[in-house]
Amino acid sequence: MQIMKHTLRFLLLFASMAAIGALSSHAAINVSGLRCEDAVNPLGIDAAKPRLSWLLTSSERGQAQTAYQILVASDKDKLRSDQADIWDSGKVVSDQSIQVLYKGPTLSSRQRYFWKVRVWDKSGVASTYSESAFWEMALLSPRDWKAHWIGFTGGWLGRALYFRSDLTLAKPVRRARVYVSGIGYYELRLNGIKVGDNVLDPGFTDYTKRVLYATYDVGSELKTGHNVIGVTVGNGWWNRPQLLLQLEVTYTDGSDETFGTLSSFNQNNGTWRVTSGPILTTAFMTGRSTMPGLRSRDGTPWSETRIGTAIISTGRRAGRFPTPSLVRVESWFHRQSIPSRWWIPFGLFQSRK
Repeated sequence: MQIMKHTLRFLLLFASMAAIGALSSHAAINVSGLRCEDAVNPLGIDAAKPRLSWLLTSSERGQAQTAYQILVASDKDKLRSDQADIWDSGKVVSDQSIQVLYKGPTLSSRQRYFWKVRVWDKSGVASTYSESAFWEMALLSPRDWKAHWIGFTGGWLGRALYFRSDLTLAKPVRRARVYVSGIGYYELRLNGIKVGDNVLDPGFTDYTKRVLYATYDVGSELKTGHNVIGVTVGNGWWNRPQLLLQLEVTYTDGSDETFGTLSSFNQNNGTWRVTSGPILTTAFMTGRSTMPGLRSRDGTPWSETRIGTAIISTGRRAGRFPTPSLVRVESWFHRQSIPSRWWIPFGLFQSRK
């Protein structure tokens, strides 16, 4: 009986030590909040060597990262099995957790890359791997661009222009990306639905040297059969609105098709037409002026677009740092009792981001 008691105590002690060992086999640091170029799962990355960052949390005071390991794979399933077919950094002794430079093979246009990271704590114990994240590359070469800048020289100088094109998709869509820019400012719609929540795009640059563009996932906005692309382009910083748009579609059977501005290479891509409408002018400093009585479809005939002056041969991304989406602006005038003096309180610009 006494022997059985001692044996039971030994087994309990051994089980407790094993449990403690299991708990301490991983670092006391958790890795989360993975970002590429300061964005979560971004599209349209044009950095040849993207910068990667992550967050560290711990329930222990004074914990610190002493090393890290990054895995990058071409497929999410491969990454889940720790198969880093693109890049394995190996164990890197460093406490750096922000702006860590990718040092793998050359990255390809349009390709999506999946990645995860683990770290070692101050005691040299490795954490579990983080949840996976991804980034997707932009159009990295001028050869990737098949679309051209278009504009209109037939009138409406200084007015906002409404561009429209009809396209036909013969098969169900598996994936679709649109690369778009309009100068001065633009708003893109597919089948009447606004794409993205950016405003005042693109960001200001010297348009004679560089124009920013945005990348959007529009697979859910497209449908088999007839579709309509509509883009409103205001003059903004540029007196004559111009548009650049390239839509790349991958069908469920694996085939690809490309649409875009003045794209004669695709018979399913409709002619681009342009008209004016209720938005007369748009400017960063003076705002927007409209004439509500005008209607872009009913009041003004559509005209065929003409080729605009080519501003650039390729673009740069603008979609990773979207301008805040303005929800509401309130303003009103209130006259004080003192003659010739007005109080003008303004409401706040509210943003969803």
